[in-house]
Amino acid sequence: MYETQYVPQMERGASSLTELKYGIVRPKRRITKNDSIHVHKYLEIFFNVNSDAVFFVNNALYPTRPGEAIVSRANDLHVCSFDPAAIQEYFCLWIELDRAVELLSFLDGSDFSPHFSFEPEVAREMHSLLETLYELFNRQDCELERIVAVLRILLILKGTASKSESALSLPETMREMLGYIDGSFSEISSVTDIAHRYFVSTATLNRYFRQYVGTTPRKYLESKKLSHAVQLLDGGSSVTEASIASGFTDTSHFIALFKRSFGTTPLKYKKRQ
Repeated sequence: MYETQYVPQMERGASSLTELKYGIVRPKRRITKNDSIHVHKYLEIFFNVNSDAVFFVNNALYPTRPGEAIVSRANDLHVCSFDPAAIQEYFCLWIELDRAVELLSFLDGSDFSPHFSFEPEVAREMHSLLETLYELFNRQDCELERIVAVLRILLILKGTASKSESALSLPETMREMLGYIDGSFSEISSVTDIAHRYFVSTATLNRYFRQYVGTTPRKYLESKKLSHAVQLLDGGSSVTEASIASGFTDTSHFIALFKRSFGTTPLKYKKRQ
């Protein structure tokens, strides 16, 4: 008499790795204009290959040397400043895991630092894995190799997360300004409101943000509003509701700004969810 065949229990904790999606670029050029501050729904891994850069992530500055990485999580506001005199070479990997979000649980927590510094041999392995993903990106027969490379990268990050370095300190006035914007962005109508609150001219305000954040206060304020709007749309709010709750007084302006920032209208974005 045969025993009943053992059936593995797959219902709880199963991950759908075939839903893994990624995009990757490998620029090698002189970058004279820094990226605009932005936010998106993907995990972003920036790996610096050959020169110094400075990242602003969630109100903190992180100098980044060759062989180091910056990891921006979904909805982390970030921007990178490059040395315009140098030829920049780096990898930027975006990962979307859909249902397999438990693979990123090690990135959660208030003590998370986006800056990752590796031992030399680990940095070389990261470089090699990213090179592999870049070469396999447009091939149709390498899904297993891609999944293995991505998982190995995530394992390296998981093993390094506790060793991540702290950020540079910002001047007190700059910290206060950023804190004010973070807590009141939906009520701030223009950068003039910020300048008046801290008794500085708009020119001085622009200089502060250019120096420490790498963007203008207007773009920073808009990015905070847009980031909040995206989260509201994801949560089921209508376009009008998301616009008003995020502090946009003109829905038409919100739609135009959203399309310029994300490449689609908020309504089309909402329908794709």
